[in-house]
Amino acid sequence: MFKPGNTIKLEITDFAAGGVGLAKKNGFPIFVEGSAIGDVILAEITFAKKDFAEAKIKELITPSKDRCKPRCKHFPDCGGCSLQHISYEAQVDYKHRIISDTLSRTAKIDPSLILPMIPASSPWFYRNKIQLPFKRLKRDILMGYFKPGTHQVVDMDVCFVQEEELTRIARVIRGIIREFEVSIYDEDKRIGILRHLVVRGSNATGEMLVGFIINAKNLPFEKEIVKKIRDRFKNVVGVLVSVHQANTNVILGNKTKVIWGRDHYIDQLGDFKFKVSFPSFYQVNSKQTEVLYDHILKLAGLKSNDIVIDAYAGVGTIAAWVASRCKEVYGIEEIEEACFDAEENMQMNHIYNVKYGQGRVEEIFQEFKRLEIKSDVVILDPPRAGCSAEAIQSILKAKPKKIIYVSCAPPTLARDLKKFIDAGYTLKAVQPVDMFPHTPHIESVSLLC
Repeated sequence: MFKPGNTIKLEITDFAAGGVGLAKKNGFPIFVEGSAIGDVILAEITFAKKDFAEAKIKELITPSKDRCKPRCKHFPDCGGCSLQHISYEAQVDYKHRIISDTLSRTAKIDPSLILPMIPASSPWFYRNKIQLPFKRLKRDILMGYFKPGTHQVVDMDVCFVQEEELTRIARVIRGIIREFEVSIYDEDKRIGILRHLVVRGSNATGEMLVGFIINAKNLPFEKEIVKKIRDRFKNVVGVLVSVHQANTNVILGNKTKVIWGRDHYIDQLGDFKFKVSFPSFYQVNSKQTEVLYDHILKLAGLKSNDIVIDAYAGVGTIAAWVASRCKEVYGIEEIEEACFDAEENMQMNHIYNVKYGQGRVEEIFQEFKRLEIKSDVVILDPPRAGCSAEAIQSILKAKPKKIIYVSCAPPTLARDLKKFIDAGYTLKAVQPVDMFPHTPHIESVSLLC
């Protein structure tokens, strides 16, 4: 019906996963990046198939009432966020539309079970972790996020979604790298050393970690670079390198080593302190994490004699949040460093009714069965890919009374909820929480009984 290069007048009537507007021409769906519901545009088709097309805005004829002026000068070229052109109130509404549509369409879930999305109290400067690729452009060194759909680095000196201290540290380190003329990795030629800069830390405690991802065994000018970082930033508690010599787009390498200081920082959530190692998973929005965890407690309705299994446990944040409300918590975590962190975090917070098993969820559930450990409540917080089929089967065999499912991806949430529902569980509620303002990412917590 359409070919790339065709121009067509469209009205955006809905919003789709990935943060793109949706228009229909005679029932044919056309997805338009950078649009908002209510926009009337002249669009240029950029990609077309038999059942859908993609387009870009060539002319904004009538702007949507939901539009606003983006705060960041790098928007929309920078891939760090994609919704700054939409007011925050409208973003929350759009995201609720997306999760409702995804769950009702894929898993036949009643939309009335999806509660209103909880917005962020502060939608700016919330990210506690940044991962920035380096790129050489002639004699200059660029550092920033990729332009959407490319590996073209947008040189960045300001960011309104990551904590300001992270940006300040990154800017200074870019200057240090320029000063020492460290070679930058070229992914086409597969030569060069420096691939990414990672900075993560805590706004609550002030502690920061700096990590260099390198295509070599050692970082050139290591001592000199560390000295300059230490002289400039007293809150940096550790500098690390992650050796990544494989030809993949995965950011972290298989081997991480400390070149100065500690391998972790300390964060605080609520009344708890947590040790977070460099490669460990940790929620990037600390303030909203507390909101999310409070709703886990609310939906779980724990009793003092309940046995809880915390699957995909990370560094133990959820376990710490629920431990005082139940008899025992058994955590499951596949990443060894995170499992060590979780055990230390329980000791640091004087929590003594939590134990950990290191391994895949389905493997540890088999071990629980052998040890005759029965669960009343299973809390799941899997990665974006969701639970494996084997993990779901192992949970179903354990027959918990309640399942709490924390998700960061509505499509895999819909897939997995359907499996639990088909096996006899009833979905009671889905509570979306906006953890990632100005991006299309959607977090939620669901209750199955």
